[in-house]
Amino acid sequence: MGTFRGARVRSAIISGAALFVLLAGPGGSATAGEPASTADINDMQAQVKRQLAACWKAPRNAEPVMLRWRLDRSGSLVGSPAVVAGAAAGSESGRAAVAAVRCASPFSLPVRLYESWQEILWPFKP
Repeated sequence: MGTFRGARVRSAIISGAALFVLLAGPGGSATAGEPASTADINDMQAQVKRQLAACWKAPRNAEPVMLRWRLDRSGSLVGSPAVVAGAAAGSESGRAAVAAVRCASPFSLPVRLYESWQEILWPFKP
């Protein structure tokens, strides 16, 4: 576990590539509502992956890029996704990853676990 903006963070790897960040409150559980189980986390990761896969079009010379974005309770984007690692934000890879997140939104995730998926950190790999 690590710290992210003063909150506890739990993360899990999916398919050896994607990282899904779950914000949790001081006890390691979601701040309101119920905490996400391992099965819930796996299901949410799979759903985000499915939605992104339908939209992700890797550029010809794609570089790995990591994005962070926030969602409202409906699964819609709040603001713009931000490039936080890898390729530069203005690079072709960065623009393609941001476009994939915008295309995939709104994400179909369980409202009861909103505190677990309100912010997502996700790598896009060529």
